[in-house]
Amino acid sequence: MPAQLQGASASDGIFEAPVTLDQNGAWYLHVWAASFGASFNDKTIASVRVIPGDTHQEEADMNRFAHRGLLTFCLLAIGIGQALAHSSDEHDGHDMAAGKASPETTRIRFADVDLLDQNGKVVSLEKDLVRHKIVVMGFIYTSCTTVCPMVSSIMGKVQKQLGARVGTEVQLVSISIDPQRDDPQRLNDYARTFQAGPGWSWLTGSPQSVDATLKGLAYSGDFKNHSPQILVGDGNNRFWTRYYGLTDPTELARAVEKLSGERNTHAKHTAIAMEQQP
Repeated sequence: MPAQLQGASASDGIFEAPVTLDQNGAWYLHVWAASFGASFNDKTIASVRVIPGDTHQEEADMNRFAHRGLLTFCLLAIGIGQALAHSSDEHDGHDMAAGKASPETTRIRFADVDLLDQNGKVVSLEKDLVRHKIVVMGFIYTSCTTVCPMVSSIMGKVQKQLGARVGTEVQLVSISIDPQRDDPQRLNDYARTFQAGPGWSWLTGSPQSVDATLKGLAYSGDFKNHSPQILVGDGNNRFWTRYYGLTDPTELARAVEKLSGERNTHAKHTAIAMEQQP
């Protein structure tokens, strides 16, 4: 739910406003203002990072401020200018629509290629992460300041809702679509903002391996033109559900629960059938 800001101009080029945050995490502020002259999908938008009033505080202090529930945000004129330049370049084709996602069934395959996780470990997406798991998969890149943090935040909320099941029955996967810049260390640094525990792998690799992976997952788009997408599926099935747009985390968690129930029902029927065999 977007926060309503009511503030005042502190000085030329700076706007300050208090806002109450209900949890820790990455918070972004999107400013719509025709005077900035930035057009984004027929909407005028400037996307800027939210920074705490005291930029010298350590991460522990950031958490303390978040728990206290109040941060003061400053929008610097130079920061707005940088955001506008960024919006007109790398994020030109991003679909920022936040309406209800329209899920569709998609047939996927897993390319037999090596990828790297955020710890630099060589992994096979299918063999090491997906097989026998229920999977929630997103597509991001670390220098994106618009839809990618939102997708990662959504997945972080899914992880929180599913709790200890993530890392056992459920696997979360985020694949970078910008492998030339997103090495494991960069992904590891990025993941700390969103990840609350184990069971979430952030993947990169050679451009060839990532391209083959994305092709098998029927993912279209690149880091200059992509809309938010999340896949949910059973690793033992080739038919998954693709969610477009900024999907409610609760809807994704319900999809995981449904797959889990179907898996348990299938296992029960299989066990009964085996018992009835002569």
